[in-house]
Amino acid sequence: MELTRQIKSQVHRLISRNPTGNWLSLTHPQFTADVGYLQSGSGTYSAGEWSEVRRARHQETAAGADFDFFQSLVQSEPQKVQSALSLAKSFPFANYDSILELGAGEMIHAAYLNAAFPSVRYCATDYDPFVIEMAGKVSLLKNVEKKVMDATRLTAEDLASFSLVVTFGVEYALTDTQLLNVFNRVRQQGADYLMGSVSTTNVVRWLRFCWKKNEIDRQVGAGKLREHGRMRSAAKLGALAHAAGLRMRPLGWQAGYHLFHFHQ
Repeated sequence: MELTRQIKSQVHRLISRNPTGNWLSLTHPQFTADVGYLQSGSGTYSAGEWSEVRRARHQETAAGADFDFFQSLVQSEPQKVQSALSLAKSFPFANYDSILELGAGEMIHAAYLNAAFPSVRYCATDYDPFVIEMAGKVSLLKNVEKKVMDATRLTAEDLASFSLVVTFGVEYALTDTQLLNVFNRVRQQGADYLMGSVSTTNVVRWLRFCWKKNEIDRQVGAGKLREHGRMRSAAKLGALAHAAGLRMRPLGWQAGYHLFHFHQ
């Protein structure tokens, strides 16, 4: 009975926050029990901690940066490779003269898409200077522009001259306010935005979160769980885009990503 009351309360709150009736606009945090994340701190996972994870992943070997990059292609990031190959065939990148990728990380998408569309200017960015430094040592990325840029503090100047913005999984680490800012900057620039989301949720997952919320809170308080990112429904993404003056076109599921095309 107590759990039933909790779910009814959550549903009532959801409907009251969406007076227009769009109560499939859902969001909830995601948590991790990974010991490494739990030992590194508390609260929402920070940019500095994401950086430490990447530094550990990007340790150079005696074989050099090119070998490390190849290892990431075939061992640790096969999903990104499959996604890049699939996207190169299905999305009209050739219709754009310039692409800005936010949160590019290992730059696997950048490498493949730049090779597939060499006439399109491609700029891969990340908030972590270490990642940009490492990418600068990879000969396979020599034709990709690289720049330090923080997606959580995006400015109009950051997007100047780009016709397409792309992200792959970045929305998971952004708050609604930060993601709304990305949408606003895209609209102000008159650009399109291709999002590959790894964090879409639905009513069933949201209700499961509501059902377990008290236990989650208890484990967070005991240091056994930690907030890791944010899940959003497609309707939530569409609502944020609409608030910025953009329209959303779902492109379906491809190689581990839910794809969304946001446009004017």
